[in-house]
Formats: sequence, C-alpha cells, structure tokens
Amino acid sequence: MENTNKITAKATSGGININEINGFCDLNCKSGSIKIEKCNLNENSSIHATSGGVKIKETNDIYIDAKVSSGDIKVENNNRLSEIELKIETTSGGIRVNNK
Repeated sequence: MENTNKITAKATSGGININEINGFCDLNCKSGSIKIEKCNLNENSSIHATSGGVKIKETNDIYIDAKVSSGDIKVENNNRLSEIELKIETTSGGIRVNNK
C-alpha cells in the first residue's frame, strides 16, 4: 500500500506493509507482521497483531502504548506528554518503534 491519510485494514493470513500514513490508522493482523515505514498521526490510533510483530521505522512525536504477551518491546523516544496515542498490542511477536 502506498501513502494514505486514514486507514483501517484487517488481514487474516499475511502481513500488512504500508509506506506512509498521515492521520489515523486502525490495523489488525491475525497471522503476519505489520510494517510501516513512516507514521505521522494526528489522532489516536491502534495496531493489533495476533501472531507476528509490529515494526514502525519512523513516527512523529507521539505516545506509544505498547503491550506484548510473548515478545519484546523497543520504543525509542516515547513522549508520554503527547496528546496523540498509538496503542500497539501483539500476542506473539515483538514491537519496534523509532519515535522521533
């Protein structure tokens, strides 16, 4: 998927790959990873992966609320004072976010 302002996507088998989001996202992946190159959010958003990890290479200055059942979390430069929150949950897989 190329660039988009608002996206809601669900994948049952296979991953979700997005180049750039500018605005809002609600992503859900049952079996596969979610990869986002650039994520610029201006409203609260969420990402959920059941069996697979989540990797975001670059975000704007937001708060990442990350939870994993089995896996590890690495969020760089998390801004707890930001008004915009991205909730990321994985059941089995890690979370990697490079927050600007």
